[in-house]
This record gives sequence, C-alpha cells and structure tokens, in this order.
Amino acid sequence: MKRCDVERDENRMVSSKEKLQQVLMDLQKECADDRDTTALIDNALDDLKHNVDLDKVIFRLNQNISNYSLAHNFKLSPALTKLQIMLRENPNKWTDAGLTGSI
Repeated sequence: MKRCDVERDENRMVSSKEKLQQVLMDLQKECADDRDTTALIDNALDDLKHNVDLDKVIFRLNQNISNYSLAHNFKLSPALTKLQIMLRENPNKWTDAGLTGSI
C-alpha cells in the first residue's frame, strides 16, 4: 500500500469520526430531558474523545441502543430511533470496510 493511500484512509477515518461526533452532539441537545439517552450518547462521545476504534464505538452504540430498548419495553426515543437508522442504513457511511472493502 502506498503512503498516500494510507494517509487518505486515515483522513477518511478522522472525517468519519468527526461526522459521528457531530451527529451525537446534535442528538444530545435534542434529548437533554432523557437521562438514559443522554448517558448512552455521552458514553459514545467519551469513547470518540479517547480515540477508541470507530468500529468499536459503533458496535457499543448499537449494543447500548438495544439494551435501552429492552429496558424501556422495546420503545426508543425519537433521537435514538434516528441514530439507530443512521447507523444501520449504510454501515460504510462511518468507516471504510478495510483495504478490499470486504470486511
């Protein structure tokens, strides 16, 4: 792999993290009155702030949304519904799928 390819991949990853972080901050403002949703989003933002791998952040976020759903009789807040749809509609939106696009 050429050096410029590695740099391009790193730039895309940073851009994806920034986009996800912006979406989470916007949703956090939307759901300020729901303590559980705010905690869930805060955890994801904290992971992003501490440079946790983006795939891991997304996995944990999906897992936490599922746990929230279970704890609230399978009902999600509008903000979490929007986030869940965004995360699942196009998995490659947030990160590249590896060198060959096959992971």
